[in-house]
Formats: sequence, structure tokens, C-alpha cells
Amino acid sequence: MAEDLHDRHQADRLDAAVRTTGPRTLREAIQALDPITAVWASPDGPAVLAVGQAKTVTASGAARFQEVKRRGDRLLERVETAHLPERARPRLFGGLSFFDQATLEPPWTDFEPAAFVLPAIQVTLGRDQTLVSGFGAGAAPPRLDQIVQQLAHAGEGTQTKTDPRISATATDLRADRPDWIERVRAIQDRIETGPLQKAVLAAALDVALTDPLPLGAVLKTLTDRYPSCYRFSFTPPGTQAGDTPPAQFFGATPEQLVGKRGRTVETEALAGTVERGATEAIDAANVSRLQRDSTLAVEHEFVASRIAEQLRETAATVTVGDREVRSLANVHHLRTPIHATLDTDTHVLDFVATLHPTPAVGGHPPEAALETIHEVESTVRGWYAAPVGWFDANGDGEFAVGIRSALARDSRVTLFAGNGIVAGSDPETEYEELAAKFRPIREVLE
Repeated sequence: MAEDLHDRHQADRLDAAVRTTGPRTLREAIQALDPITAVWASPDGPAVLAVGQAKTVTASGAARFQEVKRRGDRLLERVETAHLPERARPRLFGGLSFFDQATLEPPWTDFEPAAFVLPAIQVTLGRDQTLVSGFGAGAAPPRLDQIVQQLAHAGEGTQTKTDPRISATATDLRADRPDWIERVRAIQDRIETGPLQKAVLAAALDVALTDPLPLGAVLKTLTDRYPSCYRFSFTPPGTQAGDTPPAQFFGATPEQLVGKRGRTVETEALAGTVERGATEAIDAANVSRLQRDSTLAVEHEFVASRIAEQLRETAATVTVGDREVRSLANVHHLRTPIHATLDTDTHVLDFVATLHPTPAVGGHPPEAALETIHEVESTVRGWYAAPVGWFDANGDGEFAVGIRSALARDSRVTLFAGNGIVAGSDPETEYEELAAKFRPIREVLE
């Protein structure tokens, strides 16, 4: 089992080694390897898979960001990486819970409030070659050679096969229309009488499956349909080969929380949504409504202003780009790109802690929004709408917001979606919008 690094002194070094093999697709790599403990595929970078767990770091409560950074940095200092090419160097993959909690409630009990894994094997896919990095016991030549052989033969005999079908037997939306409308109006009552200006209300949809979730097929389909999104999957700490089936938190999120490389920071405001139209004319009308709707503009401005204000507290220069429309297969979003240049180097987790939760998934002002969500919302968020991603020994990394996501556990998949509620929100429209936000995952399962 992976070792959990808490405050014990760990002076021993961890070996590292790297091999190369031919290019492989994400689906081929997932099908060839076990256990897949994490998958990360960004829109502009290579997909990376974590196989097995060499070490893990966990934390909980309000200090979980700082504890993960401290323990993670100590762990990464122990890895011998001088001889590794940059793309093959170790990353810690994982995520954190939305709320400050000591433990997570069902259906999230397998997960920790914060958990990051140093994989035994890290597989970095590329157009020309695949890099296979081993850390700790994973660096042993027999283990590396085994992985290389599995990847070398990945995809053989699959040319005539189709991806396995996923058969959903039933669905259950936990928030029916009257209940949802009542909760929206409860939020609007608070907006009218207090400091609250916006709160995000989440809902869950349960889908029962007849067979275990085929992760490779699911992520392939999400990649085909949503190539501009972050595709991800994470299993709980301690997942071992042969665990059947391991819990999986997976999805295809359009929302970057923060990316950092050196002293350059990138993030975005993504808030304000309309569905795609069934025809080109309807779709164009929906885009026009998105651009002109004053309620959506107010919702978006909450997010953009708050993120820029937070970055200015730590960055030398903050540049806010022009608002634009981000179009996906299922919805259109309002998006504002935001860039920053740092005076001094800062760890990516410091920005994660500062920015989470953005008004796009929490609300504004933050304290009033989180209190409202606690009291009004019935959904157990766990890692939903929380930071997921990776960081490295330089303090660089990439994190997204875990929306357009689902938790697969046993024979059930729980889908999550949420809407930002402001004073002018129409409860009926907000309820209909949920269907569009469930669609990326629901279509893959049905």
C-alpha cells in the first residue's frame, strides 16, 4: 500500500528512472495498465497517467492546502530527478474537497478532504513517443520493463473491436422541480435581505449501471466531444491492482482554476451559461441572449472582478482580457481570460488556496455564499466543484475546477451540476439549465 507521509522524518531518497516507447492513445494506455490512480489531460498539453501509488500525502480542514504543499514538497525533494528529462519528472496528482472537513460524507467516504499521489509509474503520452517514469519501487527495472511491454502491445487486436457499451438502467434526479425552485427562491430571499449577492446551488443525478465503468472508453468519448476541456480521473488513496471496481471521480471540466509556470500565472472567469440551440438560428439567438442578458453579465462580473482582485494581492501585474463566448458541445459560457506576472516565485497551491472557491462555484461575498450553500443545498459536494490537478517540485502546476463531473462507486454513478443564483435569476430557467450541464457525462453513460 502507498505510504502516507505525515510529519515523520523521511531522510531516505527515492530512486527514479525513465524508459521510452512508441506513442499510444489515452484509451490504449488506460486499457493496458492497472491500477490507474489518476489521469490528467489538459487542452494544450500531453495526457499523463498515474499508475499505482509510490507515496501519498493527505490533509484535512482549513489548513489542507498548506499541509499538502508542505508534505508534498518534502516528498518531491527526496526524488532523484537530475537525470530525468523535464517531461518525465514527477508530479503529485490529486484534489481537495470543496468545504473544510475532517472527513467526507457518503458517497465520498473513500476519498480524503485532500489527497495527492506520487505514482509508482508516471506515463506521459506524446505524439512521437511515450515516456514511462518510475519512482521508488516503480523505478525497479523489472517493473519499468513490464509497463513498457504492456504499452508496446497496447491496442493490439483492437482494430475490429468497438468500445464497450455502458448500460444505464435508471436515473434519479435528487432535486425535483418544486424542490429546486423552492431552494432558488430561498437564496433569492437572502439576496434581498442581506449581504449575499450570488450563491451557487448544486444538484445531483444518480445513474445506475449494469456493468463496471470502462474508464478508457469514457475518457475517449469525453475527449472526442470536449477536446478543449480538462479531462480527469482520480481514485481514492490506497487503490490497489485488482480492486473491483475502484471509486472514480472523473469528468471533463471547461473551467481552469489556475496554471503556473515560473512567474507566469493564468486563470479565467467562466460564468454565465446558455444551452446550445437545436438549429444554427436558435444557437445564434442563444449566443446573442448570453451576450446581452444583464443578469448573466452581473453574474459573470462577480467572478471576473473577484479573481482579478485576489491575484493583485500576490502578483506584480494582472491583465484582464476581453470578455468572450466560450462554446462547447452542450453549452455556451461567458469567459474572461486573466493573466498575471509575479514579483517573486509563488507555489501554485498558494494560488489554489487563494482562489478557491471562485464565485463561479461558490458565490459572492464568499462567507455569505458558503453559509447559504451549507444551509440551503442538499447535495454532498465532496470533490465536486473543488480543485483537481497536479503540482511539481518547482511549485508549478495546473488545477481545474471539478465541474461537469461524476463519482462512480460500485454500480452507481452520481453526476453533479450547479447554477449561479442572483437576484434576477428565473427558477424555471435555472432548472432547465441543469439538464445541459448534466449532459456531458449523462450522454456518455446512456
